[in-house]
Amino acid sequence: MAPGSDNKASTDALLERARNLNSRAQAERDLGNTVRAVELYTELEDLQRRAGNPQGVAHAVRHQADIHRENALTELARALYEEALDIYRDESGTSPPDLANALRGLALSYSLARQPDQARPLWEEAREIYESAGFKAGADECNMWLKASGP
Repeated sequence: MAPGSDNKASTDALLERARNLNSRAQAERDLGNTVRAVELYTELEDLQRRAGNPQGVAHAVRHQADIHRENALTELARALYEEALDIYRDESGTSPPDLANALRGLALSYSLARQPDQARPLWEEAREIYESAGFKAGADECNMWLKASGP
């Protein structure tokens, strides 16, 4: 066996497990099984931490936050969005849409709670990122919320 092939096999196995967990979590969420989806995203988060993959951690945490926001667990959702944003901002390889999606979720939590002063800068930043990345639908949603929040 070639040197390093055990490491590659181990990494490949972790990546495959992560993909599987992510798919299962999304399927559970799509079926409305949010408790099970959060369990799977939490397991995915742990796996990504053990694998030393901050982007994967942020992704799993953001999806947990989305589910908690959708279930009106606002404070928990906000803490998770902040964690995901911290990771995304610290990592040089963050894709702009991932950062914008985390900003969007946090902004939405403030907008739905009628806290436009907290939401506005998040919507503005997300809009700028979506526009730069060519995601018109994302930018349009940001504009809608910004318009609804007043001047």
